[in-house]
Amino acid sequence: MRKTILTLVAMIIYIATTMAQTLYEVKYYDLDDRQTYKGLFFYTDDDNCFLRCVNKKNQYWERNYYCQYEKMDGANYLYFLPQPSESKDEPIFPAFCMAYSTDGEFEPQTWAIFQDVYGEDELLDENMKEVDYFREVNLAEKDKKYFLQFYDEDETMFKTIMRAKQQLSEQDNDNNSNDNNSNNNNSNNNDYTPDSNAPVTMHLLLVAATKDESIGESVTTDVNLVKKNFSGIAKKLGIAYKETIIAGDDFEKSNIQKAVSRLSVGSNDVVVFVYSGHGFRFDDDTDEHPRMYLTYDGDLNENTEISTTEIYNEITAKKARLTIFLTDCCNSKAGVQRAEVESVAFGTRAANNNVDINKLRALFVEESGTIRATAAKPGQYARCDASGGFMLTSILNNIKAQSSALNDKQPSWNTIVENASKAVAKKTSNLIDEAGNTEQPQVVVRSVHVKNSPSSQRASLTDNSIDKSNDSNSNSTDEEEDDWSVLLCLLVPALVIIVLIVVIIKLLNKRKNK
Repeated sequence: MRKTILTLVAMIIYIATTMAQTLYEVKYYDLDDRQTYKGLFFYTDDDNCFLRCVNKKNQYWERNYYCQYEKMDGANYLYFLPQPSESKDEPIFPAFCMAYSTDGEFEPQTWAIFQDVYGEDELLDENMKEVDYFREVNLAEKDKKYFLQFYDEDETMFKTIMRAKQQLSEQDNDNNSNDNNSNNNNSNNNDYTPDSNAPVTMHLLLVAATKDESIGESVTTDVNLVKKNFSGIAKKLGIAYKETIIAGDDFEKSNIQKAVSRLSVGSNDVVVFVYSGHGFRFDDDTDEHPRMYLTYDGDLNENTEISTTEIYNEITAKKARLTIFLTDCCNSKAGVQRAEVESVAFGTRAANNNVDINKLRALFVEESGTIRATAAKPGQYARCDASGGFMLTSILNNIKAQSSALNDKQPSWNTIVENASKAVAKKTSNLIDEAGNTEQPQVVVRSVHVKNSPSSQRASLTDNSIDKSNDSNSNSTDEEEDDWSVLLCLLVPALVIIVLIVVIIKLLNKRKNK
């Protein structure tokens, strides 16, 4: 009976974690050192994590977790906190605490905390124990026996893990075969795209206000995360990679214009433009996208600002196969700027060894078109924290989620941008302004026009929609269709969960009557 109920509960968790992007293994002890627990920690995003743990008696439990961030005494702390549970048969699930730096490096120690992290004035030393390890799992390095520590063979998540492991194994064999052929033939490893014989180069142009007093720490984190993630993607794909960074003392309008002008792009290339800094709009601006605020000293003039749309048009005129244009900045009135708030973006820091190369190719090599996103709609702030800008970290998280071998769905740029937009809205749904009022959730302005996505023509907000009064009826229809799609996506899992809960209740009543 207990196993049946646990399996049903696990199915509910599985519905919410079919896009788990990164997997960790953890080993910790209870406060008295009487019990040892090993666990698999599944991370999808800040609000969707769960721990599957087992003790020496092969008893196992599952608990949902979520992330919280705290900055204290100049250090950054990440907490994984367990969701509440009414079950009395479970062990005490600890919170896990890690300290990390601006460049995304975590301290080697992880702590298990057996008390309410935010329910006490301070954390008590006697309620904290250092864990043996909390480290990323490379599926290819673990055998079937390893995962049978945590799952029975007939469980859905076990089958998902085995499918992902098989995919990675086949992928490694293909890569080894391609490497041997490449060595024998002295061929260019970049030359493999299905639609063209031209080699692929990824160009990253990153503009960042790293020396700004109010958001410099967040922007510096963005720089490190963006470089790490996109250079890592190029390396995984075996394509050439070129980066141009305009930051620090080089953060000037003229340097951006020169960099864009000098950008030499092939017809099969990928261009990634990222801006992290302050943004604004003038009262008479009609473009829904903001301007870049390109100064540290507050002297706003024609030499210290430029329209993001102007840069976007210049880059897309280069006619790269795929252009990704991301601007994480405010879209508010000139002179009103964002400040850092508290949150976390754990997933962007993982090495993520479990990338499905085929999914990554589908996104960056086989796809063509444009992806554009700016962090906030006209009149809004774009929020950030010590772990980076909310929009950028959410998009990087979702790229990983879509390309993970644990993801059983086809990758899609629309899904990446839409899921990131929802994550940003959720993160900012409870923020309080200076007057004590709840702010509207941050709305990402996005436009996705790509070849292989079935819904690429139905982006929620398209470029220059403020000007396009003639398209208002069409946009309204698209938004209604999106609303119905979202509603259906929510209703189906909800109905499944309701049915499962009813079954669990009936099983419990049946057991009680016996």
